[in-house]
Amino acid sequence: MEVNFTATGYWTIEDAMTQYHGDLYLNRDAGGIVVYIRIPNQGAPKSYFELPLEISLIKGTTINGAKITLIDCSRISTQSKIGTENIRIPSKVYD
Repeated sequence: MEVNFTATGYWTIEDAMTQYHGDLYLNRDAGGIVVYIRIPNQGAPKSYFELPLEISLIKGTTINGAKITLIDCSRISTQSKIGTENIRIPSKVYD
């Protein structure tokens, strides 16, 4: 799926009190939505277990103030980098 950067902002996973910085990407042709969330890297396996594999609700606010809610999401990848952990979470698309 080819995605285009749409917005950056802060995201809350389900009812957690922690806000994560991340970027929102859209695939307008296929209707796909992906959120890349960055969390501090605490070393394996702590960072991997920070977020669940299945996420029922993600609430976010972009830096320009737009409020976004994503439902029925799944974590599809985790990528470690020095200092951060990148989590890729697509939202399901409903017609």
